[in-house]
Amino acid sequence: MPASKTGSKANLALNVALAVGVAAALAGGIALLFADSRSADDVVIIATPERALSVSETPTPSAIAVYVTGEVENPGVYDLPSDSRARDALDAAGGASPDADLERVNLAKRLSDGEHIRVPERVASPAPGADAATPRQPRPAPPPPAENAQAPADYAGKIDVNAADAAALESLPGIGPSRARAIIEHRQANGPFASVDDLIEVRGIGEGILESIRDLVEAR
Repeated sequence: MPASKTGSKANLALNVALAVGVAAALAGGIALLFADSRSADDVVIIATPERALSVSETPTPSAIAVYVTGEVENPGVYDLPSDSRARDALDAAGGASPDADLERVNLAKRLSDGEHIRVPERVASPAPGADAATPRQPRPAPPPPAENAQAPADYAGKIDVNAADAAALESLPGIGPSRARAIIEHRQANGPFASVDDLIEVRGIGEGILESIRDLVEAR
């Protein structure tokens, strides 16, 4: 076979091999590019139920404990939401009593854990020209009762908190209709007071009021 024909066949085979190689390289590159683009487009992030719950739901506010006393229907400690205000604590305690002075309570105040809300009693305005600094004087002791009846006051003029009616109790400094009613209800529910110191357990009576009436009352 002549050398020229042999060389032509060799060149032809080489060109075919190069063309096949280039085509294979191009096909591989296109396939790789397609695979990369598809993998990037096909990536889907699926949130687990726990993650979805934590993102979509708002955490429930924690509770706070608030102590409510004074002129309310049901004094005590109440658990309230952390964003509560003083009016919410008043509502939880059954609302204010008829003698409450709500003008002296900031009902819009935001509460904090462990806070003490005390609703004061309404104090009557002094008459024109009267000295506001002069403390209210106790009313005279009631007259002795009829024979065989239990007297609300003893011979020294002290009022017996276990027998006195509302009128006698209201003669004491700091004891208005609400506190007098609370004293009577307490002894009816729990029995006679063992001592004057037991008055501290009555709704609306604190250390200051107890000290102001200690020498004017007794528990027989």
